[in-house]
Amino acid sequence: MDKPISLSVKKFLIRKLAVDTMIPEKSIEAVINHQFSTALDAMLHKNTIEFSGFGKFVFSQRKAKFYLEKWLRQEKEYEVLVNEEGLTEVNRHNLSLRLEAIRDNVRTLKARTYETYP
Repeated sequence: MDKPISLSVKKFLIRKLAVDTMIPEKSIEAVINHQFSTALDAMLHKNTIEFSGFGKFVFSQRKAKFYLEKWLRQEKEYEVLVNEEGLTEVNRHNLSLRLEAIRDNVRTLKARTYETYP
């Protein structure tokens, strides 16, 4: 069974498992979502997680500090762009959403790299 272009990898795997095991897609999706949310939560509190037979994921302090600096620069740039005159409301809204996403990333990485964020 080849993956159709219209399906995401996750949806394809859920559908394939449902067909192969004759278990409803909703049940498989719930298990997969739970596994990944648990893994994400574990990764936020620990530096490594391992999926048996799949691989080990390690949080890198060095890379985190690199991305933190990058996102702090982007945060300043987006703050300037959001406050520009002559910007349409749609563009201002989109920039605001990007700025908030950057701030969330910064807060998360600051917490992981043991730095504070105002």
